[in-house]
Amino acid sequence: MELPEPFEDFAEVHVERETFERTVHVDIDAQVPLSAENLVRAGTQASWASLADFAGNDYAFQRWAPPVFRANLDRDAQARPQRVERRTRGGLDVVGVRNLITLPGGELEVVFGLAAEVDEALADRDADRVIEAQRRVAGRRAQEGDAARREPGDDVTAVSDDGAVLMLIPR
Repeated sequence: MELPEPFEDFAEVHVERETFERTVHVDIDAQVPLSAENLVRAGTQASWASLADFAGNDYAFQRWAPPVFRANLDRDAQARPQRVERRTRGGLDVVGVRNLITLPGGELEVVFGLAAEVDEALADRDADRVIEAQRRVAGRRAQEGDAARREPGDDVTAVSDDGAVLMLIPR
């Protein structure tokens, strides 16, 4: 793999939107030169595919996943938990998959999801829309972290800058 000039602490790579829409095949084992643009494009597409898979958005996963991701994922759609919609205490709409865990004294609902606007953008073909949705969610993230007002038994939510959401909801 050929990298651009030495990356010191950081590097800035610009990828044109028109070329971003193409799926890039990266085979590290082939040891062929790889441009920084293709490396960024492939990494971002793989990241978005992983986010879609995390939240159970199979359509968006198929849209962004590199061929090797799709080939390695042997999934029975019937086995996937049903997607649900939830709203956080901070007012963020979330879409994802839920698992219910039975514990002594009650149940805990665990939701692995995405901010709804990121989930919707991932299903679109517009990379700019995904980036803008992630930017907006990153800006709202602080609203979800107000632990000082929580009471025992309240739900707990973690929101990442890329729009991934983990919710723990006691039942």
